[in-house]
Amino acid sequence: MQFYRRFFFSLMILGSLSVLAYSGLYAGNNGLSYISAYSAVFDNPQPDIRFEETTFNFGEISRSHKTKRTHAFVFENVGDADLQVLHVASGCGCTVPKYSKSPVKPGKKGKIEVTFDAKGRQLGNFTKSVTVYFNSVKSYVRIFVKGKVVE
Repeated sequence: MQFYRRFFFSLMILGSLSVLAYSGLYAGNNGLSYISAYSAVFDNPQPDIRFEETTFNFGEISRSHKTKRTHAFVFENVGDADLQVLHVASGCGCTVPKYSKSPVKPGKKGKIEVTFDAKGRQLGNFTKSVTVYFNSVKSYVRIFVKGKVVE
């Protein structure tokens, strides 16, 4: 009984592997050609994002007066489809991103404003990340703000 179970299991594995091996083949004009599983994704128009800068240094920020600083990260849609910023997430509550939910056409620019609040923060250097999620194969990009909290 154990032999038949192993034999059946082996046949199932071989059958699955053969189906997977031939699933990427198609008969074209030049005979059989291989199609990548991702070719359908890459053949379609895709948006892509490029930031003018991915890191901004605020320099020194007082934690007792004028504690908030804001910087606008400018980006361009360098792809060939509308770019939609789906979500922007920061690493902590001291860093707050603000962005437009409107699609950005190919060749056009958009911006993400990042505000850092030094009030009550530990003295010294800091680096905070903000993750920008968008509708592309690449799906996200990280941008950073840094500086130094002083008294």
